[in-house]
Amino acid sequence: MQSSLKIAWDTFWTLKKHREEPLWARIAVGSAIAVAAGTLLMAISGVLTGRESDPGWWRASYPFNMVVCLLIAWFTLALARLLEKVLPERWLARLSDPTDWRAMVICNLALAAALTEGSFSGLYIAAFTWHFSATDAIAHPLAQARFYILVLVVSVVAWIWWLVRLRQHQRQRALQLMATEAQLRLLQGQIEPHFLFNTLANVESLMDADPPRARRMLEAFTDYLRAGLTQMREGDSHLAAELDMAERYLELMGIRMGGRLAYRIDADATVRAVRMPTLLLQPLIENAIHHGIEGKVEGGTVTVSARLDGGRLVLRVDDDGLGQAAAQRPHRRGAGMALANIRSRLQARYGAHGSLALDIRGDGASAVMTLTVQEKP
Repeated sequence: MQSSLKIAWDTFWTLKKHREEPLWARIAVGSAIAVAAGTLLMAISGVLTGRESDPGWWRASYPFNMVVCLLIAWFTLALARLLEKVLPERWLARLSDPTDWRAMVICNLALAAALTEGSFSGLYIAAFTWHFSATDAIAHPLAQARFYILVLVVSVVAWIWWLVRLRQHQRQRALQLMATEAQLRLLQGQIEPHFLFNTLANVESLMDADPPRARRMLEAFTDYLRAGLTQMREGDSHLAAELDMAERYLELMGIRMGGRLAYRIDADATVRAVRMPTLLLQPLIENAIHHGIEGKVEGGTVTVSARLDGGRLVLRVDDDGLGQAAAQRPHRRGAGMALANIRSRLQARYGAHGSLALDIRGDGASAVMTLTVQEKP
């Protein structure tokens, strides 16, 4: 019972298609909030009118106000559940996102609708129970003033609560981003020595057999290290720097693979100026080579493209390698970690506004990463 109530409380302000907690738990949490809010409003009204110590006023007003507050809460829960049933998952995620002010406006309007419906229903139920005219009560100027004040107070409280959730969300996201970036640096530190030693071993083996190729590989490796070390020191960068590092890496891998790797980079000057987190693009290119091109006897081509779509940056890495046949090959230790790491970083930085999709076909694979464009500092 306690666990159901805790889940209901933790997810009370979030719209979800499928809920773990039972309905009674959500009703209990909503009712408790309604009773607490109604009691607080009654106390404030009593202080403002000087009747806070009048037992008769409390006996006459408290039951009526509790009926109205409970009905408002229940209508709000019913409307929220209707939205959860009708709207698709992506819309629910956006409505529950505290960083989107449009979601707050929609939720406030829905709350105002539920508050209006609950208030009038409660009034008619109370009129039937205590034998007074609901029509006369609605027409009374004092009753109308109280209703408008109630709508105003609830709206202000909703806005304040939304701001509190926004700040909590920002703090949590900042902590998650720091942890993810630290994990990335650790992972990068573990991977780089293997790449370093393998490349140097290739250079050494070519020194006698093919000195010009060994020289080209060493020069490409130096350029790659220079670009990579610069990026690793940065938290954010520009797409131009990411593409420069990617080109150095592709050039180096092309030399190592003896001409079996071709590559193309398609990005104009406008999109190259866009800011983005460092080292997001590189793992996608590494995956395309290691899982797509490297195991294919005749090799293949890796195409890196970038474009702007409204306020979003769309990065795409295509290869014509093994595609679905790569699943039949034995995977190296840590396979799949790069994609999971990218998704974790996108979630920490962009939430629902960043995504990574992978499409594996019979004739290759495509990785598409989408993220919101960061404003210039």
